[in-house]
Amino acid sequence: MAPETAYVQGGYSAYGSIWGAYLPIIYGVKDKLTYIHVQHYNAGSGIGMDGNNYNQGTADYEVAMADMLLHGFPVGGNANNIFPPLRSDQVMIGLPAAPAAAPSGGYISPTEMKKALDYIIKGIPFGGKYKLSSQSGYPAFRGLMSWSINWDAKNNFEFSNNYRTYFDSLSLQK
Repeated sequence: MAPETAYVQGGYSAYGSIWGAYLPIIYGVKDKLTYIHVQHYNAGSGIGMDGNNYNQGTADYEVAMADMLLHGFPVGGNANNIFPPLRSDQVMIGLPAAPAAAPSGGYISPTEMKKALDYIIKGIPFGGKYKLSSQSGYPAFRGLMSWSINWDAKNNFEFSNNYRTYFDSLSLQK
């Protein structure tokens, strides 16, 4: 499942129309869901659970949007309507493989994304504004989805070369 952020994390700040529209579906299949990789691009900014607005294409945005699915969040700000956390092995992040793959923004350099991944997976802060809900991180976090392999090829495989090495190094640490 690869919905846009408005349909998932957008349900944190507002619930109705497109905002959070996929939440009932995700909730309904959460026990059968292999993984979800929300598209963190062509989306503009997003409000984190700390109430701050984060711009796509930044490490803070990646961490804040992932944390909502990993920690759970009040739907539409209603503390009585909580979208529960997904297992960390069910959560992935969808990224553009190259700047041109996301004409409305959201490309993040591998250097910046690795900072976000170190925080999400290992709990190693990078000095950003957003504070992850789990201080120790989410070691079973699933990974990344690329839009798309064709854009990656056009960009000399920057995406797959960088992130393959990163995720391979994690499996060596186990």
